Amino acid sequence: MRLTEEQKAKALMSLKEHGTMVEAAKEVGCSTYNIREEMKRSLVFKSRVEEAREQGKSSVGDKALTVIEIIAFGENSSEKGKLTAAAMLANAFIPGFRGVSHTESKIQHNINVVTSVPRPEYKEVITVEPKLLPSAEERLEAQRIYQRNYKRKKKVEKMGKGLVAEVESNSANSD
Repeated sequence: MRLTEEQKAKALMSLKEHGTMVEAAKEVGCSTYNIREEMKRSLVFKSRVEEAREQGKSSVGDKALTVIEIIAFGENSSEKGKLTAAAMLANAFIPGFRGVSHTESKIQHNINVVTSVPRPEYKEVITVEPKLLPSAEERLEAQRIYQRNYKRKKKVEKMGKGLVAEVESNSANSD
């Protein structure tokens, strides 16, 4: 759908005020797709839309600054949600503005902890049991046994499954 000159003018006015394509499309009564298609058809309309969007962004930023100033000067200090939203909009739409995007309320409390029972004294009792390491001879013997068993296992695996049963039955008979 092609936009008429009247629809284009409404879209540009809405863009200058709100800065978004969605609001311009609502004002005109079409979708954002139609506005984008018209921008592809006409380079003049495209440049006007981009200029109007920039003006709209600065307008939104100015409105956000106004809200921040109203709250800062104490006219309406209970609106923390508005302040946060305004600071975020100003961060987004005003170049170089870096305000706080969240607010904190400081509440001071006096908390006294009173106990009438004295705290028990804890004694740290750590007992370290000495670990006896095996001697060099015991380690060598353990290593020999491990290697012997490992070699037997590999030998049995190579022989096949049928022979494994035979080897196991022979070892059971010998015991």
